[in-house]
Amino acid sequence: MEKARERNRSPPRKTPIEWPELELAAEGGFLEEEGFSWYSVEKWLSVQIGQVFESRYQVLLKLGFGSVSTVWLCRDLQEHKYVALKVYQTGHRQSLKENKVLQHLQGIGSTHPGRQLVRMELDTFEIPGRAGPHVCITHEPLSLSLKDICELAGGEVPEALLKPIVLQILLALDYHHSVAHVVHTDIQGNIMLSVDDQSIFDDVIAEYWESPSPRKSTEDRIHFDSYRNARRSRPTGYHGLRGCQNWQRPIRWRGHARSLSSSRDHLGHSLGRKD
Repeated sequence: MEKARERNRSPPRKTPIEWPELELAAEGGFLEEEGFSWYSVEKWLSVQIGQVFESRYQVLLKLGFGSVSTVWLCRDLQEHKYVALKVYQTGHRQSLKENKVLQHLQGIGSTHPGRQLVRMELDTFEIPGRAGPHVCITHEPLSLSLKDICELAGGEVPEALLKPIVLQILLALDYHHSVAHVVHTDIQGNIMLSVDDQSIFDDVIAEYWESPSPRKSTEDRIHFDSYRNARRSRPTGYHGLRGCQNWQRPIRWRGHARSLSSSRDHLGHSLGRKD
């Protein structure tokens, strides 16, 4: 079986030959995560477009960044699907805490309907870095956030969408609390919709590589602008990867509302609780 899977492994894709350089005159010339006062080139991994991790995950574009991590859209060359790769800065407690909670959630066998509404960890591994290893976690890539829906709908979520979204959020929370004994303390922008058809990412990659996001080159690394940030000049209502739809099309319900199982250290948990 392993030999058959190896024979069917997809080859890495060829990346764009030329990348536009980004001129940064404001904010001291910082690009995205560089603007954090705690940013350190020693602790943040320099991820490159086209790079392959674990001989399996090829980095295709930058999805975004957070206070202690960057997130990248990758192609799983082994399973032939897209994944979101989260790369933590070296040595931060949040990476260990999040990984522990995700593995706890993954190990729970339950038929509770809220379980399918919580995005689970697909894989986890470490990448060597200058100041120590970087914890990496892969998830399924998601699409619209609640904020996106509100913006696309003109500032107010339609009732036909709001009711099923609220129901699924409550189911996910009930699963967290009553089954997993995990408490999420920051339910807001981390609610996103799942993707039924991953072929939409093929179009995103094709567009991105035809007109790549700008980058900033320094002496020892290359910094990439995230896909969404680089596409802000698009027509109003266009949300690129997270919108997953052409800006002319009406909003419609696809998939399920997914609650990210952790976000910015806002997960409290009491593992081993019996009641």
